[in-house]
Amino acid sequence: MKFRIAGPAVSGLVLCALILSGCGGPPKLTNLSSADLYKMGKEKYDKKKYYRAIEIFQNLVYSHAGDPVVDTAQYYLGMSYYGNEEYQLAVAEFNRLLVNYPSSPFAVEAQFMRAASTYESAPKSSGLDQSELTPSLKQFEDFVTDFPESDLLPQAKAYLLKGRTRLAQKTYESGVVYYRLETFDAANIYFQKVVDDYFETEYAPKATYMLAEGEFRMKHFDVARDKFAGFAKVFPKHPWVAKAQRRSAEAAFRFGLSAFESREYDKARERFETFKKTFPDDKLVKSADAYLAKLKDLPLAQPQSEKADS
Repeated sequence: MKFRIAGPAVSGLVLCALILSGCGGPPKLTNLSSADLYKMGKEKYDKKKYYRAIEIFQNLVYSHAGDPVVDTAQYYLGMSYYGNEEYQLAVAEFNRLLVNYPSSPFAVEAQFMRAASTYESAPKSSGLDQSELTPSLKQFEDFVTDFPESDLLPQAKAYLLKGRTRLAQKTYESGVVYYRLETFDAANIYFQKVVDDYFETEYAPKATYMLAEGEFRMKHFDVARDKFAGFAKVFPKHPWVAKAQRRSAEAAFRFGLSAFESREYDKARERFETFKKTFPDDKLVKSADAYLAKLKDLPLAQPQSEKADS
């Protein structure tokens, strides 16, 4: 059998395949200068090819210690981990920048990104462990204090509000669990913590309202009346205001009714009259009038001195 000699085109392909490793392969990272490595790493970072950017920036940081570009590479190494959602590794790299290059032009941004990375490492659901959230909020608080002129200040404050809202939600939901179990004293401890510690969040008015509900359910009607009324004054634009006003009136009425049922008729008269003056347009006014009519035929309680004499 005879073999034909390949034509020029095919021969060229074979020759290129034989020598490709020596004439066209990518250069090894260890053979590149720090400037070339940074340029290559930044190009990969800008294209969101974070795995490759991490490899390149790591090579630059560890192989060119002392080079002026290393702190910049260190920053983008942390940013690459952040972009890759490897937040704990990002924290470590931003920390390394702050410790080793405290005078770097990227130090302020690194402090912010360390806090942001710590924040993002915490579970998004408020029902899960939020132990990573507390240190991140402390870092953001420090950032706001240390860099009040930074362009990143609005973002830091936004992170603070989001984080504190998440903690407020977790505390509030714990209170709701105890409320549903009718363990109102325990529920009120959580609701009060929301009001005391997270007043700027959306859960503060909800917790304030639930504090009043807890007092109502425990039949502390005078306390509930005042707390519902206080809610309407402190949060006048909240959608629960009308409901709080109705509950305040109901609590005031029940305050009089409780005295009537305890046969403290003088207190009942006083409380029903006060209810009518405070809530003249409430639908329970007719009921209050009915009880006041019954009280006309009932004696006032005797003073203590007269009871002793008898």
